[in-house]
Amino acid sequence: MNSSAPRQVTGLSYGGGLVLDPFQRTQLGIVVGWDMVSGGDSNLWPYQNRPWISIAINYSFLVPTGQAREDVSTRGEAESSHSAGPPPER
Repeated sequence: MNSSAPRQVTGLSYGGGLVLDPFQRTQLGIVVGWDMVSGGDSNLWPYQNRPWISIAINYSFLVPTGQAREDVSTRGEAESSHSAGPPPER
């Protein structure tokens, strides 16, 4: 917006990306997207429909130390499979 006074406009950012899981608790990715401003101000927005790129870095704080993410996700499945059905006979 090339105006000297600050203004608020409605906009939308859209895009997609790729996230890899190279380490036990860390994910790295890259995201590409575009910005769009709606209405008559769209021709004033210098980034209208121009691509942008971003780097994504995610770290899982909720996984206990030393426990793999796969262990956490499959633990619930294992517990539910043991609880389903009648208890073992003695």
